[in-house]
Amino acid sequence: REVSCPIMIRCFLIGVAALALAACEPRTGRPDASEAGASGDVSATSAIVDSTAGETPGQAVETLAGGWRVAGIDGEEFNEAYGLALYATDRLIYWEPSCAGQERLYTIDNTRFEASAVPVEGPRIVCEIGVPERLADVWRAMDNARAIEKTPEGGVRIAGGGYSVTLFRQ
Repeated sequence: REVSCPIMIRCFLIGVAALALAACEPRTGRPDASEAGASGDVSATSAIVDSTAGETPGQAVETLAGGWRVAGIDGEEFNEAYGLALYATDRLIYWEPSCAGQERLYTIDNTRFEASAVPVEGPRIVCEIGVPERLADVWRAMDNARAIEKTPEGGVRIAGGGYSVTLFRQ
């Protein structure tokens, strides 16, 4: 039995719309109970989250590649009226838009973390845009960090020098 083309197209579009709606679940700057633990305490979480089930807290992180949301800074929950998202490749972590120049090179070796400013080579086009106030705190934590580990809640904690940042995968 053949199905008419308009019905097939409608079914396809309904499926695409359902997937799009599921992907657009609103997020707040606060972790939910599954991310921050039953107490909602982000200070106990690590800076970066890995969504792989069965990971052991304190376990090494291989890369930050992907999208991240800041859930905590210096052991305190990130509780601003705005969200703060970071993106990373296997060696660069940055805030968008990239023309703002808010970025760091990073290396991970087992549970050791190191970040550094990106060297500027030649002229660079920089856009004039307001940068979130707390982004400076994130970079300070990364610049001082010497350790990275997975958290029990599925995040990652980057810490050192009395500073820390907790991230969850987007």
